[in-house]
Amino acid sequence: VARTDAEAATLLDSNIDGRDHPFILGVTTPGMPTLQDAVAKAPAGQANQVTTEWTKQANLMTFGEAVLATIQRSSKPAYQKRQMEQRWMASNPNTLSNAQARRMA
Repeated sequence: VARTDAEAATLLDSNIDGRDHPFILGVTTPGMPTLQDAVAKAPAGQANQVTTEWTKQANLMTFGEAVLATIQRSSKPAYQKRQMEQRWMASNPNTLSNAQARRMA
């Protein structure tokens, strides 16, 4: 499922609209090349394979998912992790722009 432009019915290809921010996936694997660079370097006829492999390695997440994963990986005691998760979820992260979400995180 993808959101489209209502007039042209084309896939959205920018992050200008803050309402889209909670649903944009980002790479969480450090050092990953961009998908565009990986496909550009792919041997002829291998773009689909490169895309599939890149997607597996990139560990794509929304910003909200990345916040929760970071909380879980932290060395804080379990009760503090729960408090942090509850605070994050109480901010209703699926309604926040990236700038607002970054301030909350």
